[in-house]
Amino acid sequence: MTMISHISCRLMLALLTFSYTNGLFSSRRIERATYRDIGVHFVATNLHPDHDTIAAFRRGNTESKAE
Repeated sequence: MTMISHISCRLMLALLTFSYTNGLFSSRRIERATYRDIGVHFVATNLHPDHDTIAAFRRGNTESKAE
């Protein structure tokens, strides 16, 4: 089960943007980084979305990222 409804779109977009600029592109690696990388942990505001949530957000919001 994903946590999309519990995590704001703004937070997910910030998490993805920060991760991409730091060379993290895999949703599984981003998930791991929320536990291990202090920068990602800070951006994620102590939340740890699972890789399914990250991937679902990416798939469902391709138009939002282009804006």
